[in-house]
Amino acid sequence: MDGWISVNRRLQNKSWYRDSEYVHVWIHLLFNASHTDKNVWINGNEIIIKRGQLLTSRKVISEKTGVMQSKVYR
Repeated sequence: MDGWISVNRRLQNKSWYRDSEYVHVWIHLLFNASHTDKNVWINGNEIIIKRGQLLTSRKVISEKTGVMQSKVYR
């Protein structure tokens, strides 16, 4: 994927910023959110994914980031 995202520096002041796994998952979600509307097929059903949305699961996020599923859930 090409492109960029903009992140405000004030996020460094958030309480969760010190938890590197939390930040890692958050960045992963930002990187993988759709940047345009698109149609996807899931189990034979067409679903429209709008800009900014993401279709995923805790298991996939865990596999891609290395963060345990239980922490992704929380």
